[in-house]
Amino acid sequence: MPSTWTRKVAAPVLAVAAGALLVAGGSPAAAASGTLSVSAAKKLAHKLEEKQRRERSLLFTDLGHAIRRSATRIDFPYRDRSTSDVLCVARIVVIQTGNKRSADIKGVKCHGIPTEILNYEAVTRSLRNAVKDARPDVRDSFARYDNSLSRCDKVAVPKRHRKEVDLLIKAGGVAAFYLPLRSQLDDFNVALHDVHGHDPSVTRGVEAWDRTLVLVDELPPAAAHACRAVRDWASNKFSKDTAPADFDELGVVLHQFPVQYKTLDETAAYLREQGVVPRVAKVFAPAGILKLVDSTRQL
Repeated sequence: MPSTWTRKVAAPVLAVAAGALLVAGGSPAAAASGTLSVSAAKKLAHKLEEKQRRERSLLFTDLGHAIRRSATRIDFPYRDRSTSDVLCVARIVVIQTGNKRSADIKGVKCHGIPTEILNYEAVTRSLRNAVKDARPDVRDSFARYDNSLSRCDKVAVPKRHRKEVDLLIKAGGVAAFYLPLRSQLDDFNVALHDVHGHDPSVTRGVEAWDRTLVLVDELPPAAAHACRAVRDWASNKFSKDTAPADFDELGVVLHQFPVQYKTLDETAAYLREQGVVPRVAKVFAPAGILKLVDSTRQL
């Protein structure tokens, strides 16, 4: 795969994309005198967004939050990506004048998406598909973990060991998420390195995945059946010799997961900003993977 940044879209294609945006304007609409409401402006902005979808060959459109400029003007950040991998960013400007409202696209800038970014997108899309296929296994893993917690609630834990037990139970939740996906994540990690990328905003994320998978490997074996390990330890009167983990080490490992998640969230957001399809970009980060599996849970 290419190891340098490249932009493979010719200038005339960019000009056509920009032109297509510039000529698309919102239709005037009747308006009451006074302040332009956000809801009225959003409705007109969506109509203009839909016009782009109808008249141009697009992979996605993205309309941002309203930004009020005055009583009679509201702007919306806007961007779209064409099937020829051209990303255009602009503003949809909604203005109310007298009894008329109109929407226009302003400040259009278009560019081809770098090949390196497209390669990362392809790798992340493959992970997304693999995670969707593995979703039943992950949900079963979470169900077993959840069911085990009720049995752990019945264990009388001495105050001096409660923090250690909490760490082990937390590690069990982490293991319940990652272990059913381990082969898919290993394949993803290898494919990320095969891109041989140079964009530092993404390579930081690749390195964060390296560290995340190392952290998964550093979880104690007891994390796979955390509640059972707690009950066994309780049956041995919580003796030091039968402790199911090195709890000092486990505390350090669990602390490091959120550190890597922050970098991975930033990388996912960067990929989205660079034009990666939003639903694909989200899956670069564990939070996006988890949402794809079970939207009710948090890391």
